[in-house]
Amino acid sequence: MSDNAPTYSLVEVQRVARLATVHRHKATRLIVERLGCSEPTAEALARGKLAALKPGNFVKADVQEFNPKIVADVYGLIDEDGGWFIKFYMENGRLFILSCHGPRWDLRCADGTVVKEQQP
Repeated sequence: MSDNAPTYSLVEVQRVARLATVHRHKATRLIVERLGCSEPTAEALARGKLAALKPGNFVKADVQEFNPKIVADVYGLIDEDGGWFIKFYMENGRLFILSCHGPRWDLRCADGTVVKEQQP
């Protein structure tokens, strides 16, 4: 595995996106704060943003400090709500969205798009 190539098939990820477990602190709560929506809406938005990803949105594969056996894929997305940092991994056929929030630094995607850092 290279940090320049996705760990997971985006086709497979998107196939199970509607069933993804969404991390409460780094995804749901931050979407609620940013967009002023309810938690269920925020979880649906996170799953929808994952479903909207294209291969060119890939940024890097990232070994997780909380468990070095887990490698998460990081993608950048620009949509009608602005720029997004999206990080997820799959384990035993289940999909986990770890992060879905504004980027804390500029993200350079595989297709050359730069998703700009979101100012707090």
